[in-house]
Amino acid sequence: MDAKARLFLRMGLGSALAGVVGVILALVLTWPQNSLGAYFRLRDDQAKIIRALEDRVAGESHPVERTFYQAWLAEERGDLAGAIVGFREAQDRADQAGRLYVRATLRLGQSYGRNGELERELTVYRSLMDRHPGASRLGQIFYHLRRDEQAEALALLEVALVQDAQDGSLDQYRQAAREIRDGLRARASGIPAGRP
Repeated sequence: MDAKARLFLRMGLGSALAGVVGVILALVLTWPQNSLGAYFRLRDDQAKIIRALEDRVAGESHPVERTFYQAWLAEERGDLAGAIVGFREAQDRADQAGRLYVRATLRLGQSYGRNGELERELTVYRSLMDRHPGASRLGQIFYHLRRDEQAEALALLEVALVQDAQDGSLDQYRQAAREIRDGLRARASGIPAGRP
């Protein structure tokens, strides 16, 4: 190999090394924001949720609560059919006036949605309207937001907040509902969120 060939080889290797170093540097500098970092964070968060649910199931002495957390664990593991069965059982066995009933019903609707059964999802949320109108509307609002149906979500938010002013039905979700409504109003009017 002559001097000219060695020079080109060194330049080629140097360029390749500079490119690899540049890619690594870009990944390191943008780690929290890049898609690879986001993927690993999501995977790590998913594993933490599963471990926490496994611990909760193992330590839960109340049978209906255990059923609820087993269903949630099945959902997190991707067993939507098992999750639906479990959430239905928890819903059937829970006191209809209690929070566990509401949580099981909302998770049941979410599982139907993740399973591609959109009409059943919406029907489940609507079934809460008589006893739990705030939770019913919130489920429906998020149903519409996931489908980018912002006008429908905004209309439901307006109704939910008016109703909440009369009966407090949104409870701990009142502030979140206001913030979502304000964001949707700003987007609809073309004003950046947070601006007067």
